[in-house]
Amino acid sequence: MQNGVVRWLAMWLQAIARAVTGQDRAVARRDESPLVSTLFEDEPGLVGIVEKFVIRFPDMLDEMAVSVAHADWVALAGQAHNLKGVGGGFGYPQVSQLAEQLESAALGSDAAGAGRILDELRHLSKRITLGLRQSAP
Repeated sequence: MQNGVVRWLAMWLQAIARAVTGQDRAVARRDESPLVSTLFEDEPGLVGIVEKFVIRFPDMLDEMAVSVAHADWVALAGQAHNLKGVGGGFGYPQVSQLAEQLESAALGSDAAGAGRILDELRHLSKRITLGLRQSAP
């Protein structure tokens, strides 16, 4: 009987902790599908040019993570602003959208928000790499 009460109490306390921290909400599954550049719709021959961006993209994100770690919001805002233009230019509007959010987080000195967005960009980078592999001749 005592073990049952202890288990019930532990479950109840965990439920309260999840509710307080917001972890009780359903966790959205991330899209794992390959993401292909929109440039390939009109110009499939641009794979080589896009590939250079895709290869450099993780390094760009690492540089941004360093800016976040050092709370260098001016550098991060500039890096995010550049990524906003580059992402769309290479046919990845999703990158531009997240980069715009990252720029806003930097301008607001929002370390938690910047970290979350960088995580989303890293995930997007993996999908983009898969998409490029799928598109390469």
